[in-house]
Amino acid sequence: MNIKTWILLLVIGTITAAGCASRTNLQTKNLTSQTVSGEWHWENFSNEEIKNWSQIHSPSFYTLLYGGWAEIGKKTILDVGAGQGHETIIFAEKGFDVSAIDINKFAMDRLDKIAVDKKLSIKTKVGDVRKLPYPDQSFEFVYANKVVNLNGCDAIPSIIAELNRVTKDGGRFFFTLNVFIEEGNPLFKEKLTKQEQGEKCLPGPSKYEKICYFKDQYKTTYCFVDQAMLEKLLKPYKVKWVLMDIFLNPIDDLSRQSSHYNILIEKK
Repeated sequence: MNIKTWILLLVIGTITAAGCASRTNLQTKNLTSQTVSGEWHWENFSNEEIKNWSQIHSPSFYTLLYGGWAEIGKKTILDVGAGQGHETIIFAEKGFDVSAIDINKFAMDRLDKIAVDKKLSIKTKVGDVRKLPYPDQSFEFVYANKVVNLNGCDAIPSIIAELNRVTKDGGRFFFTLNVFIEEGNPLFKEKLTKQEQGEKCLPGPSKYEKICYFKDQYKTTYCFVDQAMLEKLLKPYKVKWVLMDIFLNPIDDLSRQSSHYNILIEKK
């Protein structure tokens, strides 16, 4: 299906005060630049910062949460790149059979403790989105919010294929991709080089990539996808819907904070 026939829902919002606060006061420990790209080091976030993150959800999250999956018998969910698990916990509280995976061990250890405290059944694993440690067709629903784009553009096709592999036939998987906006677009100001609470972002290997270093100690390579790239990436799959969200920084409404394609695929 041609992407032009899809309905793109533009959601314009603001980053909450909690969301802004979540990137302040980030304290790093003895990390090296050799850390695997894409890993968020939750052990270096304060309890307050982690609490703030728990208040931030993808606009698609509630659509998926209340989409009737449990009612029609689809209950097994894998949360990929679960981080500190705030959405994993909500899935479990709603009665889903939830598994969670993240490359950061601290995050999964913390989620295990929360699950015990809340008497929730959440099965966690430490692992890489690029090679998920699950058999084919393990889950009816796979949720990968803001994780597919964290290993550079070249890795994205194989990561999407991994999400598809572990999804059962007839099931669905959800993921997000960062939206690429050409430099000079009057709607946004894109600053490729910046210093913000210890974060330094520089141009990557291509114009679609940006490498961000945190305290000059570990890095994440972000990939930004334009419409042509999106069409190519999604061509092999049965797309249910694509929604685009745009969040604007309330302090400067011309500065783009983040923008994502929210994508739901049905496994053929």
